[in-house]
Amino acid sequence: MDKNKLKQWALFAPVIGSSLFFILTIIAMFTFAGGTAFNHETPGYSFFNNFFSDLGMTTSYSGESNMLSSTLFLLATIFCGVFMLPYFATIPSLFKTNKLDFVLAVIGSLLGFVAAFGYIGIGFTPWDTTLELHLFFVYLAFPTTLPVVLCYVITFLRNKSTPKILSVVYIAMGSILIVYLYLLFFGPDSNTEMGRFIQVVGQKIIVYAEIITFWIQGYYSSKFFKNSTEIGE
Repeated sequence: MDKNKLKQWALFAPVIGSSLFFILTIIAMFTFAGGTAFNHETPGYSFFNNFFSDLGMTTSYSGESNMLSSTLFLLATIFCGVFMLPYFATIPSLFKTNKLDFVLAVIGSLLGFVAAFGYIGIGFTPWDTTLELHLFFVYLAFPTTLPVVLCYVITFLRNKSTPKILSVVYIAMGSILIVYLYLLFFGPDSNTEMGRFIQVVGQKIIVYAEIITFWIQGYYSSKFFKNSTEIGE
């Protein structure tokens, strides 16, 4: 595979990772052993009462083993994080002709590596057995994603040839992420029924917003690079 083809596939990698995350977490929801924080008898997974992290529990609220769902959740976070790494590693090379754009892209990518590590860490640390470590990775992944988005948005907006959709979706996701970070740090207590509902819904919105964003970024970045190299040829 030549260098340009390899770079194109590296940019396309988030499409694979986000798709796998979506598919595996959906399957994990159907295999979840049941229960919520306030009703351990609830059958299966409650979309509006169970956090994503509940999928990774080794033992569900119902008291039953949750190993199948937990394994699927772990694989989902691994694939999502790992398939983001080639994208982060490649993006700066698209902006080498402008020093400021290149530096911003490098900073964004370095922070992206940290965020990806955080998302992977969430899967490796089931909250029911390693709560403090699990929360460490949660507070590492989501807040770090915001400066990643900021760096990339500035870079993409400054570069007139970059497809506008890349900037638009990052701005949209960044706006949603700001609201979610407020909920995460200052929102209602998840130990109350209403507080948990708000936190769970907020988490679902930001996670799916990120998945959709990464899919779009991967698809259009890869397409943009392919068209650019073809034009150059």
